[in-house]
Amino acid sequence: STGNPICHTAFCPHLGANLAVGGTVNQEGRLVCPFHSWEFNPDGSIHAIPYLPEPSKAQELCKSRPLKLLPCREFCGMIFVWFHADGKDPEFQLPGFIEAELRGEIPSSSAGVDGTADHTAVWTPHLKWNIGHTRLLVTDWVDQAGDHAHFHTLHNEFVIPWTTLKIPAWIQRLFPLSIAHVLTTFRGSDENWINKASDDLPEAGEDAVDPRYIYFTDLAGLAWKGEVMKSTLSETLEMYIGPAFMIFHIPFTLGAFKAFVTTTPVQGGSLMRVRTFCNTRKPWVRALAWLLTGLSSSQLKEDMTILENKVRLKKPMIQPFDGPYMRTNAWLKQFYSESSAKVHDQYDLDW
Repeated sequence: STGNPICHTAFCPHLGANLAVGGTVNQEGRLVCPFHSWEFNPDGSIHAIPYLPEPSKAQELCKSRPLKLLPCREFCGMIFVWFHADGKDPEFQLPGFIEAELRGEIPSSSAGVDGTADHTAVWTPHLKWNIGHTRLLVTDWVDQAGDHAHFHTLHNEFVIPWTTLKIPAWIQRLFPLSIAHVLTTFRGSDENWINKASDDLPEAGEDAVDPRYIYFTDLAGLAWKGEVMKSTLSETLEMYIGPAFMIFHIPFTLGAFKAFVTTTPVQGGSLMRVRTFCNTRKPWVRALAWLLTGLSSSQLKEDMTILENKVRLKKPMIQPFDGPYMRTNAWLKQFYSESSAKVHDQYDLDW
């Protein structure tokens, strides 16, 4: 009723029913358990147990076992929830400068690579799709930021947008085009990132600098018979906000789009969702953004095919030219504690 999101732990303290499966919110704004119809107030306290002789006395009987509230907030049209295995308060925030960019309050980096796009345009929702359940962990996607080599082997050829179908070989022989990549990974508190952010994101200020972020740039362009066509180069900026949320800023000649990719840990993997925003309302530019989003989607699907069928090695044979895989992997450790294993055991949650 207030317009503010509320998130509780999922399981009823009575007999453990999952409140997210069949639970309802009644007209008074209280959460009702699907199993025994216990009612919970927005603050997590028990309001009533319907089969008690005096249901309203439930609060007195169950003061010590309310539902635990989890910190949550709305961000760019989505609801984000903070979870810590030890129940600690949020240790970092979602980047406010991204919200300011979408509202047109501060300029975006590389709004359009030829400079014709409006750098202070208000971004509007463009596309959204739910990938759904995948056999992937949030750690699998973080690995990608440290694995530069696979861009030159898996993402160097054109595919039909929104599919993983390769362009027919006879077309490739007629038009020997490929995709070239120059890749750089930064931790959010690295000195070289601080210097780059001051040049590329001056309006973001300290909001763009945080050790819980990782930034990944891909200077990509077309290559003809292996020779890079410099006029086609543009730099994609990928940002990891913690291990489970990625934002891609992808500029092109007439504009830019942002893709928000979320991975929510669940039993057996994660739920993935994608939302995109475009910095123009011009139909032909948004159509081009749709096509380019399709190419990005194809790369995502190519990654998923590999990642869902690989194993995670404890001691991979990393080579110097693979990229900063081990450094990126070490970045993940700050998000886990000794209690993280207990969460796995309690909820069968492999995260």
